[in-house]
Amino acid sequence: MKLLRNLLNYESKGLEDLYLNGVGYRTQHEAKPTCIIGLGFGESAGEGSVDRYLAYAVRDAREYYGKGLPALVQADIGKELKSIGESNFYSIGPSYDPDSKSSLIMPSKISSKKVIDDSITKAQEAGIDTSSVLYISHPAHMERVLAIGKKDGLYGSPFITAKVVWNKEDNHKWTRSPSRWLIREILTRIHHMLFGYA
Repeated sequence: MKLLRNLLNYESKGLEDLYLNGVGYRTQHEAKPTCIIGLGFGESAGEGSVDRYLAYAVRDAREYYGKGLPALVQADIGKELKSIGESNFYSIGPSYDPDSKSSLIMPSKISSKKVIDDSITKAQEAGIDTSSVLYISHPAHMERVLAIGKKDGLYGSPFITAKVVWNKEDNHKWTRSPSRWLIREILTRIHHMLFGYA
């Protein structure tokens, strides 16, 4: 993972546009995923929230790549999946806790690294093939998600919304705007590099 690459939006060769249910996505059409891993973004919920967009992305990815594709998703996305009538998924970790007292440098109790590690454990317990992961996350989060996954031996490709959404009123202050995210993301990447997370 390069320190300053794809900080606010994920761009990579091979990503192509895809439109499903009126929503634009970017993905690798030729990908043959064996499972989905979805990581939440912020704490907001309901229509218009990032986690609702991510829940729609899980639903739409299954429509495109195969309805039976197992999905391991952070609890916040899981709540949103339930709210749109989806129940076939594995929920990973607790929901994001704004009171977990994360600092600028140290990650919160439910970090991206922990979600991916717990997804690996859950996949092993459930007999899910993780040889080709389809990652669903906010476009500004995807670079780090892919790097952590790769470090943990989970290779795959992104499935991201073409539109980058920020929740100005989110309780998670770092996901409210690009400028806030930028500060936190650079420090988090330094932390991850120092501690071997990515």
